[in-house]
Amino acid sequence: MLCRMIYLDYNATTPLIKEVKAEMEPFLDLYFGNPSSPHAYGIASKQALEAARRRIADSIACHPDEIIFTSGGTEANNLAIIGATSARRNYGNRIVTSSIEHPSVIETAKYIEKHGIAAVILEPDHTGRIEPSKIKDAITPRTILVSIQIANNEIGTIQPIAEIAEICRQKKVLLHADAVQALGKINVSVAELGVDLLTISSHKVYGPKGVGALYLRKGIDIDSLLHGGGQEDKRRAGTENVSGIVGFGKACEIAVSNLKENSEKFLALRDRFEELIITGGIEARINGNPFHRLPNTSSISFKGISSERLIRKLSNELAISAASACSTCNPDEWRSSHVLEALKVSKDWSLGTIRISVGVPTSQSEVETAAQLIENYLNTEIFK
Repeated sequence: MLCRMIYLDYNATTPLIKEVKAEMEPFLDLYFGNPSSPHAYGIASKQALEAARRRIADSIACHPDEIIFTSGGTEANNLAIIGATSARRNYGNRIVTSSIEHPSVIETAKYIEKHGIAAVILEPDHTGRIEPSKIKDAITPRTILVSIQIANNEIGTIQPIAEIAEICRQKKVLLHADAVQALGKINVSVAELGVDLLTISSHKVYGPKGVGALYLRKGIDIDSLLHGGGQEDKRRAGTENVSGIVGFGKACEIAVSNLKENSEKFLALRDRFEELIITGGIEARINGNPFHRLPNTSSISFKGISSERLIRKLSNELAISAASACSTCNPDEWRSSHVLEALKVSKDWSLGTIRISVGVPTSQSEVETAAQLIENYLNTEIFK
């Protein structure tokens, strides 16, 4: 059944591509050594790990020593926020972030508030952009960190990170950027962005799940979350996932080398999908910034429609996401996503919001078929 479905949920996760799988396979059996071991097995694993570190560093234009491997984007975000604030408690007790961040940032902000760190939560404009002037106004002498995502996973809005970084530099405040959704879709260069910490994740770029990384600018200190061995330069204890890291390195190399071609393809497919939906005769709204948006991401709202029902009805034919979280099976208790609430999208629109995100394997015929399936369902619902 899965092979016949149209998959348009690449912001949720991506398939492991064959080149990455082939790169990983020797490290699942033949080269199984612990990279901390001094013998030949360990040395082979260590060499592979460091080669992958160089590939990943190249993909975001940093030095390999500035890469810390983690179990994924969530851990990297936790390490950035908790680690940075813990290490800088003598300098202040305040961070600045936004209301549309990934849960791994929002929930971590709530966590550190329980430990004496104040979290200032900024609201975006109606397109999801955070104005740099808002961040400038929110920074005080007690602010030690700003954490802002590069691109939003639901609506695709891209933030003015370089402008925000300049403000943070002037104010002598660290800047952490969550680049999980950006890598492989737009250019991500820490040198150009000017960030101090940056999060990336393997499974968003056609690599294996369970692997991520935190870029930590040279000279910046953070406290460890995990304690034990001296792995990752004593910044993240625990035996490294060598096969996963090797796959991550290959995935990053491919993603960056094909970035221009893929971005152009994504944009054409996304625009074609939106054109078909908007001209289909059913009232719809596109969420996100019209000028600063990921090329592969489309968040579309339909008034008075249940996106949860739409997704369930089409679940054997089409894999897409809803921008609402259903905690129960009672439709009256569905709630809007925190992102759409921050954009002040009314409930009659937000509960009818879907997200499609195209990927490297996506074809034009797939997005056209998907648009037709959605249109057919909506016509049935509206005129039944």
